Order: sequence, then C-alpha cells, then structure tokens
Amino acid sequence: MLKHALAFSVGLGFSASAMALEQITEEELSTVSAQDGVSILWKMDDNGVRINSVALVDKNGIDTSIATGYNNAGKLIASNLGFKTCAESTINGSCTTLLLPTIRFDIDAIGDHNGNGISSPMLNVSLTLGGGANKMRFYIDKISVANNTGGAATTLMTFGGRTGGDVDSYGHYIDIVPQGSNKTILNMQLGFERQGNLIKFTNGNFGTIDFGTVSFIDGTNTANSLRFGLKLEEFDITDLGIDIDTTGLMFRHANFGGDSAGVGKMDITMTDIKVGGASAASMGTIGLQNINIKDLVVVVAGKN
Repeated sequence: MLKHALAFSVGLGFSASAMALEQITEEELSTVSAQDGVSILWKMDDNGVRINSVALVDKNGIDTSIATGYNNAGKLIASNLGFKTCAESTINGSCTTLLLPTIRFDIDAIGDHNGNGISSPMLNVSLTLGGGANKMRFYIDKISVANNTGGAATTLMTFGGRTGGDVDSYGHYIDIVPQGSNKTILNMQLGFERQGNLIKFTNGNFGTIDFGTVSFIDGTNTANSLRFGLKLEEFDITDLGIDIDTTGLMFRHANFGGDSAGVGKMDITMTDIKVGGASAASMGTIGLQNINIKDLVVVVAGKN
C-alpha cells in the first residue's frame, strides 16, 4: 500500500526553500512523527523593508463641542519608513547586511498553562534575532498632517542631524541593539497566557537609543523650529507586558526605567536645544536621570 506525504519548509524574502511530493511505503510512513511547532526564518532584501508612508486617518475631525471649525477629515502621515537587520552591535554608523536569515518566528501550540494537569491551550509566538544579526535599524524621516481639501501636507516633526560616518543613504534611522546573549526580543501568547500578558518583552534591554536631532516645525514659518538631540540611556523594557481589555490597549511594567530591585537606571537627555531654527543660539542641555516608575500602566483607547 502506498501513501503520500508532503514535506515542506517555509521561507520569506527569497530565502532557501524546498518542496517535494513523493510516494513512501506504509512502513516508512509509520516512522514519521509530527514536528514541535513551526519556525519561520526571514531573509529580507539587502535594503530591508521600505515603506513610502503610513497614515492614521481621522474621518470626522474634532467634535464642535470641543473646538469649532475642525470638522474636516485629516491624516497624520509618517514618511519614508523601513527597517533592516545589521551585523554590527553598536548604535549608529554602519549597518552591514547578512547572508543568512536574521529574523526568526517560532510558533507553538502549548497546553496546561498553569501546570494543573488540565488542558489550557495557548498559541505561543516568539521573535528572535539570528543569523549573526545584532541590531535592528528603523527608518523614519518625518511626521506630517494633511486635511481632506487636497492641499500639501504640513510637516510637524522631522528627524535627522547625523553627520560623518553616522549618515545612512536611505534616510534617518534609530538603532535598537538588544544587550546580552539572549536574542529573543518578545513573546506573544494567545489563549490562557501563562506568561501573564498577551505580549511580553523577553529581552527589552536596548542600552542606548539615539534619535539624532528631533525638530518640531512651526507650520506658519517652516524656518522656525524647536530642535534638540534626543537620547535614551540604560533603556530596558524587559518584562513589559501588553494586553487588551475592555478599557483599551494596556502597557504594564512593574519598574519602568529601573532594575528588578526598583533602582532607577534610565536617563533621558535633550542636548543642544534651540528655539527659532538651526542657526539659533543653543540653550544647552537638560534631562532626567535615574528614572523609575513603579507599577506603570498606560492605556491607549479610542475616543468616545
């Protein structure tokens, strides 16, 4: 008696994949066993993923009971977006493309979430950097707003200000570098969430995040701006949980900015602050040091 078995592998971004359909004997089939979940390896294009723009559309504007004259539909637009993975383990500067797949998704069906012997199924999905990748580079150039009259969008916020070896020909970027040997960044569980959250950052220790120069533009005179260099240091969101409940999208962290003992670690620094444009006199540097917020809860919800 002959039976058919289908062997396959999953690949994205033109990574190596194979597919075959062949006859095997019943004896051979008896030795076949199911695999433990599925792993998807992503080898992206050398240029990474590029997106011209993403828009958040407000279809009815602001209610007249709040402010009159703002009842036209509008769009908040983020331009020149993208991301890629890099071999380097330091922020800024070079971003060398790797030959192997660098992003791995592991998908498993897991039962008995609380160890009581009763089936409590979950879908578990984790995101891991691999193939020699040590950082992720996210691109964004500006944020603009436009109404429904068809006019040109007005720029609200720009990113940039990099010089020398920090310049990337594809545009402004923000580097995220997971610290330590654990390259599994986050884990998502659907069903009975044993980890306690829908999404939990397994390794959210990203060290220093440098936004470069951030500028808020005056819509009536684009030569004017509030501009400053923005940098986060000792940025660690490990164990940050993301959930959905009746109030909205919930972000929770027991010691945001601090370590497990509740000692504040994170610093936020704004450098070379200028008001009036790039040629204005610098107001110096300000910042917050040793930030720690106990039992942080942030709710994102739609407007009633």
